[in-house]
Amino acid sequence: MSPMSRFFAQKIIRYRWILFITVLAITAFFSYQLKNIALDERLTDIAPQGHPYVRLSRYMTQVFGGHAMVQIAMEVKEGDVFDRGALAKLSRIQERLERLTDVVPGGVVSIVSRKLKHIYSTTDEYGYPVLNVESLKDMVKRVMDGGEKEAVVYRRVLLNDESIYGPIVSRDKKSTIINAQLFSDKNYLYLFRNIQDIVKKEEDSNTRFYLSGRSIAMGHLSTYMKGMIVLFAVAIGITMVLLLFAFGTLRGVVIPLWAGLVTVVWGLGSEALLGLKIDIMSIIVPFMIMAIEVSHSVQILNRYYEEFDRWGDNRKAVEEALGHLFVPGLSSIVTDGAGFATLLFVPFRLIQ
Repeated sequence: MSPMSRFFAQKIIRYRWILFITVLAITAFFSYQLKNIALDERLTDIAPQGHPYVRLSRYMTQVFGGHAMVQIAMEVKEGDVFDRGALAKLSRIQERLERLTDVVPGGVVSIVSRKLKHIYSTTDEYGYPVLNVESLKDMVKRVMDGGEKEAVVYRRVLLNDESIYGPIVSRDKKSTIINAQLFSDKNYLYLFRNIQDIVKKEEDSNTRFYLSGRSIAMGHLSTYMKGMIVLFAVAIGITMVLLLFAFGTLRGVVIPLWAGLVTVVWGLGSEALLGLKIDIMSIIVPFMIMAIEVSHSVQILNRYYEEFDRWGDNRKAVEEALGHLFVPGLSSIVTDGAGFATLLFVPFRLIQ
């Protein structure tokens, strides 16, 4: 054992209560900061920013907008989307979406919206051509009033429009989509919950809905992140059982778990304090850090028990264990840090 290692071990033992209280206070502070943890809404940053496709997508978004959108697909089993029942569902969804905060009212596009038009020409009583423009919303209103002729015309108009039949209405006429453009998707939880409520009211045995878009993805991720707490608790329980089998003592269970939890709390608390957010790539980091720290603690405890069997004195065993493991422990910390630092070179912003 080097003199520096022995000096380190002696100082740790001498000031153990001061160190313990300091660590406890810092842990309590970072535990309080955990309330500010939030999910990072920059979901698209998972892609490599230097890739040509990603650069093109970013450029198109800057020029034309539209990255903040939600898509709702409706599928019917019996009949098709031109049936009055299906059109009634689409109309109600259209109206409710337009009333949501952060949804652009004129940006909700479907086969029942006022934004899509039927443009056709006729001749007046003098034989002059007249250009007529009618929104699909007005056409649907006449269909819903019971006009059979209007229903036939509405169906024919949509099926003859290549910008609708295929892109918006499926080829088998059993599915259609509603595109909703957003002012912003910062309030993704509000959008996620309200859009889900809207489609659930219209869902039945003959009609199914499918949601997509960044707000929907973020809403699901936020929901499942709460389940991570349960998984984390299960992981701790399994670790406790393994530690109990390994050491057979309360000390052998509590100390490694305490060390692992302190590391996790400090890491997540620091992230919240600095205003950083949890993302889909870093959510597993607490599990990784805890596993690493528990492993280090198990090695220290093993060495302590070996030294205790050798010296028969608790203080001497702690000093010898800490002194002999000072250099290996420091090396492992540097190695762990260097391993995580290599992620800075991965071309994914979320991982960085």
